[in-house]
Amino acid sequence: MSISILINDIKCLLQETFASIDTWFDKDITLRNYLPADGGWSIQQILEHIGLTNHYLLILIEKGASKALKQGGKFDLSSELNKYSFQAEKFDEIGISKSFLWVRPEHMEPHGAKSPASVRIQLKEQMEQCEQSWEDQCI
Repeated sequence: MSISILINDIKCLLQETFASIDTWFDKDITLRNYLPADGGWSIQQILEHIGLTNHYLLILIEKGASKALKQGGKFDLSSELNKYSFQAEKFDEIGISKSFLWVRPEHMEPHGAKSPASVRIQLKEQMEQCEQSWEDQCI
């Protein structure tokens, strides 16, 4: 798979995922605040967790992109892209429940401090940040 196809696939998946997540904000508040008997999170807590996780992942992405741009002059981009092989099967594992061991850090746990409206705005801003990054790459 070429890097341009991969990037396009990621763009499409992000757009579809953010759109799907956004629909949960329009659900009945009783449903969004329902707490499962097994101790799981409410929909509202999950939405807050998504925003928290995105926040920290976007920080890592920005740092990685900045580092790559600083070192970009040291390598031939075409040559590097031709050698690159994305391991899609490992990426697919992320979406499978309990497919890898990971203990989320406390700062990614929802605390209910944000209103549903502010979480929704945060997620929209995060999607806009991703879209802005794509535009910057096309310049």
